[in-house]
Amino acid sequence: MPGLSSLGPLKVTAWRSGSRVPVATDLAIGETRIPAPAEPFIVLVPSTISSLQQMWDALRMPSRNNLLVTGESGSGKTTLVRYLGEVYRQALLVMAAGLHDSRAAAHAAERAGSFQTRILTFHENLRRSDITERRHYGETGEEKTGWTMSDVMDGMVAGDWNVLSEINRTGEDVQAEFNEPLENKAKSLHQRVIRGHPDSRFIATVNPQKSEGRGIYEGKVMSGEFVNRFTNKVHLGFLPPDEEFEVLKNYGPGVDDTILDRLIAVANDIRRDYAEEHGVVPFPVTTRGLIRVIRHLARFPEDGSLLRSLFWRKAYWLDDRIHPPIARKLVLDLLDLHDIVDTGTRQREHSRVVREEGGNARRLRIGSVAYPLGPGGPYVPDTEIEEVPQNLADLEWILKDIALGENILLIGEAGVGKNKIESYLAHLLNYNLLVIGMSGETRVSDLLTYRSFGEDEAGKTGDTATLGLRALTDPDHGWIIVLDEANKAQPGVLVSFNDLLQDRSVRLPGGSEVSVRASICVNINPNRPPYEVNDFSFEFMDRFSIHTIVHLPPGEAVEVLKRKYPGADPDFVSDVVQGYYILHPLYSSGMLFEPVTMRNEEAAIERGLQYASRAVNLVDLLCSCYGPRDGRELHAVQAALMAAGYDRNVLAASAALERFRISWDQEKGDEEKGIALAGTYQAIGKPLAAIEVLREMISRIPCGRDWVCHLRIAEILLECGRDTNACDEIKAGFSPGTLLLMDHGDEYRVLDLEVRVSQGRHGFSAEAVNRRTGCPALIINLPSSPAPSLHRSAGEYGLVASDQKHTLAVYEMPPPETTAPASSSLAMIVSEMVQACWCCQEFVRTLCRLPSPPWTSPSYREGVVSREHPAGFRLVATPDGWAIHIPGEGVVRWKSGTCVWSGREGGTQVPCASDPFRGLAYHEETLFLILEDSCAAASGIRGAGFTSLGTGSYESDILAPLMRTAYPRLEDLFVYARPRSTIRLGSGDILYTLRPGKGIQIGLVVEVDGFGPVIMDLSPSEGDQDPLAEQLVIPFCLLDACEERRRQALLPETQEHLQALRRYAAYVFLSAAKPRDMVAEAKMSTIIGEFLEYAEPIGRGTQLSRGDILVCQSARGDLSRSVFIVRFLQEGSSSGGLKGTPPVVRGFWLGQPNPVATLELASLSGRFGRLKVIDDDRYDRILSHLIASFQESGHPWQYARTGPAHDPLVRLEISNLSLEYRPMERLFSFAVGRKDEGSGLVINQAGYPAGTTLLHTGDGREVRWQSLPISDIRYYKEQDTLVISLENDFLSAMNGILMEPGVGSSGMEVRFIPWSPAGEKI
Repeated sequence: MPGLSSLGPLKVTAWRSGSRVPVATDLAIGETRIPAPAEPFIVLVPSTISSLQQMWDALRMPSRNNLLVTGESGSGKTTLVRYLGEVYRQALLVMAAGLHDSRAAAHAAERAGSFQTRILTFHENLRRSDITERRHYGETGEEKTGWTMSDVMDGMVAGDWNVLSEINRTGEDVQAEFNEPLENKAKSLHQRVIRGHPDSRFIATVNPQKSEGRGIYEGKVMSGEFVNRFTNKVHLGFLPPDEEFEVLKNYGPGVDDTILDRLIAVANDIRRDYAEEHGVVPFPVTTRGLIRVIRHLARFPEDGSLLRSLFWRKAYWLDDRIHPPIARKLVLDLLDLHDIVDTGTRQREHSRVVREEGGNARRLRIGSVAYPLGPGGPYVPDTEIEEVPQNLADLEWILKDIALGENILLIGEAGVGKNKIESYLAHLLNYNLLVIGMSGETRVSDLLTYRSFGEDEAGKTGDTATLGLRALTDPDHGWIIVLDEANKAQPGVLVSFNDLLQDRSVRLPGGSEVSVRASICVNINPNRPPYEVNDFSFEFMDRFSIHTIVHLPPGEAVEVLKRKYPGADPDFVSDVVQGYYILHPLYSSGMLFEPVTMRNEEAAIERGLQYASRAVNLVDLLCSCYGPRDGRELHAVQAALMAAGYDRNVLAASAALERFRISWDQEKGDEEKGIALAGTYQAIGKPLAAIEVLREMISRIPCGRDWVCHLRIAEILLECGRDTNACDEIKAGFSPGTLLLMDHGDEYRVLDLEVRVSQGRHGFSAEAVNRRTGCPALIINLPSSPAPSLHRSAGEYGLVASDQKHTLAVYEMPPPETTAPASSSLAMIVSEMVQACWCCQEFVRTLCRLPSPPWTSPSYREGVVSREHPAGFRLVATPDGWAIHIPGEGVVRWKSGTCVWSGREGGTQVPCASDPFRGLAYHEETLFLILEDSCAAASGIRGAGFTSLGTGSYESDILAPLMRTAYPRLEDLFVYARPRSTIRLGSGDILYTLRPGKGIQIGLVVEVDGFGPVIMDLSPSEGDQDPLAEQLVIPFCLLDACEERRRQALLPETQEHLQALRRYAAYVFLSAAKPRDMVAEAKMSTIIGEFLEYAEPIGRGTQLSRGDILVCQSARGDLSRSVFIVRFLQEGSSSGGLKGTPPVVRGFWLGQPNPVATLELASLSGRFGRLKVIDDDRYDRILSHLIASFQESGHPWQYARTGPAHDPLVRLEISNLSLEYRPMERLFSFAVGRKDEGSGLVINQAGYPAGTTLLHTGDGREVRWQSLPISDIRYYKEQDTLVISLENDFLSAMNGILMEPGVGSSGMEVRFIPWSPAGEKI
């Protein structure tokens, strides 16, 4: 019989027509023809025939016949070698049958029948003895040790083909053992040299390794000299589209051609991207993966509507945490492009056992798949899980893979239930289950066979099968074998299974092969933190159907746990599940080390049930059953749970809550029990149950206490985000006419109510009257620190009850004991302004807030609220209108859309669809009824001591005169204001708002209620409110005192002493022109010390200037350091100042031997006051007026304040006018016109101590003047004119030099006039 090298080429002798390309059906080696072998199954398309011919030509070479086959995973390297071996074996059998010599024919037939293609899978754990020889004892029949050749050496001697599968996975020491066999078919062993059969061959297969540019295959770079021993190299690529179509069509003849074309198209697009140097996909789509899809569709055609799901489970896999997002985007775009989509969903029934039609065989049916049950055995588990939709879907997919004989890989986070799904499926199938836990110490021998002595046969060594190998190959019992946490094992251990997974057979150490019968499942965790696992090679994963197992949807998880823990409260179970699901993103983003799984949910429920009747905080429970490993994790978990509203208590068992409910049912009138039960419901996240209890209590608790329930219901509704319903609930509990029994024992009748809700918090203000005393009362939300009294427009209200339990504060107005201030005082004017300014369009609310005295306290009877005035006026508010009784004149009332005046001389009726009432005020012994303008004009209501006005007339005739009287006086008192933060506002308080660049805005507090102060802007020009602007306050009770201080400070005798001190300081301290007079200084200190009460307080923003006279408020009785003269301010305390350091004040102590001193500017606030010298604020007044006037002028203007806060430079420009002012140096500059045109004019004034003026004209003239002639500058909008008031002497002296610039560039006229104290009228 001829040797392999003498055989002829491989040829195709017959073809059949395929769907798109021809397929070979008969082959020939030389002249020996054979039909194409059926096993292993290969579709012989032209490219495959070409590859087989290349391989055959290499193998039939006489000496250099070692063959290296390369190619991507799934390209069929090992399968083609096995197929070619089968072709060779069939040819040998045909040739043996043709021999005429019977002995030769029998020998040839035996040789052909024993020929094998032996597969040796290489991996990192492979040892040198595995490929040469190993020690044994007694295996030859003698009681002595010896050596047994390995399967590889045995195949070399027998003339078989040795396939070195993935040889690049092992190290150089193992590869070196093949140097001699590859070179001359011989090997030196321990006691002999063995020589191989001339027909034996060595064929190596390798995938591309990482160093070749794509990191998807594990492997090492083989040395060049080792690779050179394989002189024949064949590379297998992916098939052309038509040939790949033909292959797939043979696996699924009934699958629609368009599906095949779309799958091949998307596969080729992904392959092209993978082949590019800068491609984004991590690996290609293999033909093996496409075959899995087609086999599935051929068996389960109904899954054609789930084509995209099939693609991801059978042909491709990506992990968004491992692979770049752009990779998934590209694949999804390609799937969309080629219409690989899911077009439907499926409702699955629960699993059930069915019988075959016409037989007794039982099958498990899940969804559309039915599979025979196993015979059982000792390893069948009894696991039970809930068949919720997601679990049923996973079970169906896996059962279909078992039916198809696929290898199954489950990937998912720890605790998602991979093992439970497999165990439950084994239970349903009546299959035995073997779970093999993998680790870094797992070896191949732990999985298949291990060397033993005496276990298989007494007195002999042998290779004993592990339980895993017996389960894999058991032909009688159904088995599911699970390699759990497989990627914890070394990659080489798993790679050793590549050929087992592909061929479904195991080659044992003795050389025999046995078929794999079991279903193989591999469980892995994702290869990313926190899992300490190894990377899977692509060629290993490409042998599996991959199912990503994820956490159950929250609703399904709740259902599972409710059935597992029937004693747990359903809402508690839901809270636990939802709480832990909130933490999943924290793990995905890397903030948590451990995953959050159902194990944590079960632990939390079980811990809660340990003390079922004890409320437990959800955040604490969930944290303790997750176990953050450090403070950072604990903070992240707590923050996430609190943000989601889980910082509340819960009861784990519904039975405990039911006992509480039964206890209340027996005494439903017990307010304390009912509120406690509702609070428990609310605390454990059952708001509807809490509201139900409170609603039932409203009809059962004592009269006057239902407000408690309404208030609690409102709080619950607010927590649920139902603001409008919360408002309605408060209105129901505190509606006008309702009687309230408060916790301190008094009863109050509600007269009026106002409710507001903002940012999830309710606020209300209820006007009421004490039923026992008749005193007006105000019931409001309890502030964090309630004021002991509230000064309101009606009078002073004192705090009588602070109800912490219900968060209420009750204020009452006692009978008046004080007399009203004199009518000429500022306080009296402000008090009238409060009454005149505070207008409310609700009659009953206005009625409740009138001052008492002179008005009587409100009375209530049968829904009617009334008040009376000593002058005989009577005000009446009814539910559907109002009336005012005027003594001796008549009645005005509004009701049912008509305003009626019934007077002694007749009356009028004015239709008013809506209430025309706008306000009520008592001013100068006249009661003013303010109505909507049209109603006031039509009604003509007027009588002795009473009149009606429209809102416009009221504002112009009543309000405006009051404001004109009060506003200048309030402006002058600004210097006595204190920071708002130190004062609780009350009615009548004056509020000053500092608006940089816009002056000071003055506001009047007209009312205080449960929502805080109501402030009316008194400033002539309104401005936007800046919430960050600094605000100062003068309390109402100090207005007259402050005005008296100012009057005393401006008395001529006071100013004479201050001017004398100014003159002395100018000559002695600021210029050193005269020597000091210590006696005079002591006298001046004594006199100035008496003016301490008149001093203006120095605040945080007070602007100091050179020459300011400061008095120390803490030096009462101590005149040694009581008076301080300001020289200048600078930054820092070092000489010359240090930029960026806190500013200091330099100056002189009056009466001190060493007067020079430095004080920190910040230390002056609260310790010093400044004595006002008349006209010191001249320039501030000028600028303040101009800024306010220019805002309404229509001309463009600019204001800027630059420099440090203690020494600013102020600039103001409009038209052809510019002003500059430096308050610290008292320097003022006024410029008008254009100097470059000869019409400009500049006046520079240097204030104290110099007191000089320098005038520059446009034609270059310069005049010096010893005084400060600019007295005032004002703008008159009506005439669009700027008027500069100058001293008469200066104006006269400058006649001919000082020319009026006339009309400016923007049209504004500029005029110079002599100054007069009364001011100039234009």
